[in-house]
This record gives sequence, structure tokens and C-alpha cells, in this order.
Amino acid sequence: MGMDGELVGADKLRNALRSVEKNVANKQMRKALRAGAKVIQAQEIADAPKRTGTTAAAIKVRAGKRKRGFIAMTVALSKQFFTGAFYAAFVNYGHRTRPRTLESVVSGESGDRVEGTRWANKAFQKSAKPAMDAITKSITDGLKEASAVSGGK
Repeated sequence: MGMDGELVGADKLRNALRSVEKNVANKQMRKALRAGAKVIQAQEIADAPKRTGTTAAAIKVRAGKRKRGFIAMTVALSKQFFTGAFYAAFVNYGHRTRPRTLESVVSGESGDRVEGTRWANKAFQKSAKPAMDAITKSITDGLKEASAVSGGK
């Protein structure tokens, strides 16, 4: 699930990022994306199922796969997905209950469908705009800091 939205002043930010060195621009983008991902993470933790707290504790911000010219951050369950919070996907997306008797298995009965709560999707939708704002603020602050440092040398 990607983040779609209108970034206010995107042309100005793009031009400002192009005006600094590439490594400085990439560093500022990584910081900004992490700041936006932290906003989404906080909302997902707040909206996660709370029976034991395992799901909320497993939500982490990680760097995405590295590719040339591509920077990504992900908000997902921890690396050991199937050890602690394996059921989070069932709660979010839904599942089928299995038949409880041998006769129902033999007859081909499938269980009832349990609809998912979509808590992760709702949390993302709630936090998308504040995350975009955090990204914008982080980029502008980082570029001001970078220009102050390079101007002072």
C-alpha cells in the first residue's frame, strides 16, 4: 500500500533538493521518509488490536529495499512475522473458520467467513496527511540546515 497525496510545494522542494549535493539530498530524503513513517507507525500502534499488545509491539519502521535512485521506508510487522504476531493479518484481512467435525470435512463444507477489521488500512488513511506534512517539514528543515552548514564552510 503506497502513500498517494498532494505534496504542497512539491516543485519548490524538488528544485531545492536538486540544488544540493546528491548525497546530502538522499540523506535528507531518508530522514524525511523515516519521520513520515514514524507518524504512520504511531497511528497503527494506537489502532492495533489490544488483547495482548503483541501486535502493537511488533509494528516497526524499516528501510525499504535499496535500488539506484529509489528510497523507501516501510511500516510493517517485525522481521519475525510468524513468531509472535502471526494472527495480525487474519484480524486485518479476515479469514475462514474451519469445519469442526469430520463429517463436515468429508462433505466439503468450508467454514464461515469472518470479515477483517482493516485496522491497518484505516490507520494508514488517518495518518497519511500528517505523514506528508512531517515529510515536508523534515525536508525543509534539513535543507535549511544543510545550506547553513555548506554556507558556513
